[in-house]
Amino acid sequence: MSKNKMVFIASLVCVVCAALLVVSLFLPFTKANKDEAESIMSRPAYKAFDNDKLNYTSHDLVRISLFKYTRIYGTLGEELWGDKISGIFYIAIFVLLAAFAALTLLFSALKKPVAIIVFDVLFFALTLFNNSDYTSRRVISENSSYQWGIAHTLFFVLTAIILAGAIAMIVFKMQEKKQMDKNGDELSAQALEEARKWTVEKQNTTLSSK
Repeated sequence: MSKNKMVFIASLVCVVCAALLVVSLFLPFTKANKDEAESIMSRPAYKAFDNDKLNYTSHDLVRISLFKYTRIYGTLGEELWGDKISGIFYIAIFVLLAAFAALTLLFSALKKPVAIIVFDVLFFALTLFNNSDYTSRRVISENSSYQWGIAHTLFFVLTAIILAGAIAMIVFKMQEKKQMDKNGDELSAQALEEARKWTVEKQNTTLSSK
């Protein structure tokens, strides 16, 4: 298999994983533990928040994505923390995560491994920060009624695969360039040899004619 095809495959893997990274922002980031989920679902759904901007029911909160958390915190920031800045803070985190994931997807399609690594690492770093915030506020803890959801796992798995794919792209591109340079040198040497032979033949022809 040619190095060019290997670069394409690595790029395709990065594209798929980056697309899933974007989708993961809307998948369950946390979920109610078994007992809590059964308790919630055993009762009729009711409006979870006394706010017209939030139409989530109790059943909607069995699994909560980062997008849902952003809407909740952004809308209820003043009620929860006494100021709107805290709500804006969580909106900013979500926007940055979405931007980093989208840029990772874009540069994966463009086969730009260095840019892929930069935005993939930024997404990973911000994910770690965000996770620590949720644990420090005890949204997730041993005594919490919630635990990590599928998105939490996907963030780590996908960023790791994307990083490996980008590094593979760099390696394949370097090998391809090295092969092209080698082929170029061989062609140059062959051309010089042909030119030398032609010169010798020309000289011999000239001498014979004399």
